[in-house]
Amino acid sequence: MKIFKKLSFLHLKKDKRSNFKKLLKKRVFPKIQKLYASIGPREKYIVGLLALIIFGSALAIGVQLYLSNTKAQPKEGGEYREALIGLPRFLNPALSTTNDVDRDLTQLLYSSLVKYDQNGNIIPDLAETFEILDEGKEYRFTLKRNLFWEDGKPLTAQDVLFTIQLIQNSQYSSSLYQSWQGVNVSIENENIIVFKLSNAYPPFLENATVGILPSHIWEKVTAQNFTLSELNLRPIGSGPFKVEKFTRDNSGLTSSYTLQKNDNYHGKKPYLDRITFKFYPTEEDAIRAYNSKAVDAISFVSSANIALLKNTKSLNLHEFKIPRIFSIFFNSDAHEELKTKTIRQALNYATNKTQIIEEVLGGFGQVAKTPIPPNLSAYYHNSLETLDYDLAKARTLLSENGWEDVNKDGIREKTDKDGLNPQKLSFTLVTANRTELKKVAELIQNQWKEAGILLNVTTMEFGELQQVLIRPRSYQMLLFGTILSAIPDPYPFWHSSQINDSGLNFAKYSNNDVDKLLEKTRREINDATRIEQYKELQNLIVQDAPAIFLYDPFYIYPVHKAVQGIQASFIVDTSHRFVDIENWYIETKRVF
Repeated sequence: MKIFKKLSFLHLKKDKRSNFKKLLKKRVFPKIQKLYASIGPREKYIVGLLALIIFGSALAIGVQLYLSNTKAQPKEGGEYREALIGLPRFLNPALSTTNDVDRDLTQLLYSSLVKYDQNGNIIPDLAETFEILDEGKEYRFTLKRNLFWEDGKPLTAQDVLFTIQLIQNSQYSSSLYQSWQGVNVSIENENIIVFKLSNAYPPFLENATVGILPSHIWEKVTAQNFTLSELNLRPIGSGPFKVEKFTRDNSGLTSSYTLQKNDNYHGKKPYLDRITFKFYPTEEDAIRAYNSKAVDAISFVSSANIALLKNTKSLNLHEFKIPRIFSIFFNSDAHEELKTKTIRQALNYATNKTQIIEEVLGGFGQVAKTPIPPNLSAYYHNSLETLDYDLAKARTLLSENGWEDVNKDGIREKTDKDGLNPQKLSFTLVTANRTELKKVAELIQNQWKEAGILLNVTTMEFGELQQVLIRPRSYQMLLFGTILSAIPDPYPFWHSSQINDSGLNFAKYSNNDVDKLLEKTRREINDATRIEQYKELQNLIVQDAPAIFLYDPFYIYPVHKAVQGIQASFIVDTSHRFVDIENWYIETKRVF
């Protein structure tokens, strides 16, 4: 009966609508037409204009009401295109750490026990929970249930065990080999993995951010073929995206990779359907690709090249803080004057770091004064008395060490005991052949000239610089960048055991007190105590002046405004700009 009444009501409404239309057609429209025909051209123009205004106003009011009563929300769909500088080699977390492009892609293709969030904190990923036991010497991870690889096979603790044991095996030539030595790994069941260390090491938790390999795929590959396997280019992972296809150019080099959403991903599914990476040899080439609208973003642009970007009104320059320092490292074995502490201090006083930030970085960075980056604010000793720019003090120290501008050519000299054989105060600095670093070196060259110091600058491509000069420590001064983790461990950069090629002590620095403090601090599990020890460490190193700590640059990430949802503020590595990739979106919908 109720249904019958509803149908009758609808029928009645339909009849009324029909009668209204007939009324309009027979009586109203003819009168309007007759009235319109009776007026002149000028009046018709005015009537038409008024009608247009009324229609436009009604439309604008309708749009405004719609926009004010709805809000845009992300929806699934869209393809994001990014220019990367370099070429992929190993889309394999056991091999990817030395190549920026490889790290970028593996960040999206693989999952790990734990990961970084957008503020640089470590949070669970494949792990549901984790515990730190036995005074920091045991790490216990419980995996989430129902984890799967992109091919649908289950992901278990056996895959974690396989990955770590592979990295620990020197025959596989993993770039992570050293960081996993002395770690015992075992599984209790398919969901629990346990790591035991011989000594407490708080930064170990960051080791657990390594991507996990599928044992059912890689166990068939021998150690001899590990770096040669096609799986390094066609990986199987468990990350938010998976490889859809890749292309090569006429010379056989990889020109692009397209990733698609992984439906088996255990976390929040991304809004983006696809990500396409295109590869370019230089930063300038990547910028040209953006300017021609071939890509939506560039993996990185140096502050020196920001001016080359076009269409900046449609661009967001995302600034990420990163724990990285660029410094000038002194090699006292290569220049006699660098053995003298007051000379090293004079070089610090002669360096105007603020000018570097303003004129080279365009304000995209902050002054560094110690070996701990200022972006690691909890550890940074910001109240330390440091060797800040003071040209008068630099000149005084140089004069006290016998360096005077005798011939008035602007460069200081020193003679032998008999007042003969004057030698100019000159040094040679080497750095990578990159626009920003060359500009920094040239500016310092001019600053030091004001103090009477001649600085010669040599640049090399990064690979050549690494092999020819850095590894054998064949330089007087090196302008170079170093990066720490969110839980810092400066041991590799300042302990005397790291002076030679296998280490990263670029200043060949040796101080027994610093060595002891580094050894003690890297095992300290109490955060407050460790922070105080690191502050003391900074004090000792700054007093010795084995380097000039210049600046901590921001990581500049240019992305078209159509790509939204990027929220990261602090990243430990450049590839971690994708830590919140699941929240990025292009397509939107409006909801009330």
